Amino acid sequence: MTRKATSRAILAHFTTPRLSIAQRFAAGKALREQFPREAHSWLPPAPYDRDPIAVLKAQAATRLKQLVPVRHARMQESPFAFLRGAAAIMAGDLVATPTPASWFRPVATCMSPTSASMRAPSAT
Repeated sequence: MTRKATSRAILAHFTTPRLSIAQRFAAGKALREQFPREAHSWLPPAPYDRDPIAVLKAQAATRLKQLVPVRHARMQESPFAFLRGAAAIMAGDLVATPTPASWFRPVATCMSPTSASMRAPSAT
């Protein structure tokens, strides 16, 4: 994407009319009726038999070989660091859970407790 196209996209994002707060609350309540909290209280069995270690090994095959041990060491630091590095495993677990048609986009800053431990090796 060119710089001009990026600038237009950013401008469009901030100048597009938004729903009012009341409209957003109403939309959230409608989604809650469609997907009540009780629907999220159980984890359905995985639709396929998969090994979490195999998922990590498959990911490691696509990464720089010298950085794989660094990634795995950082994932061992805490449960939060493990979850930060194991998004593919979580996605496999959550694939069968009830979800609304409109998804939110997670932002990297949501991971702020683990961002320091998952930074690039060159930044350490």
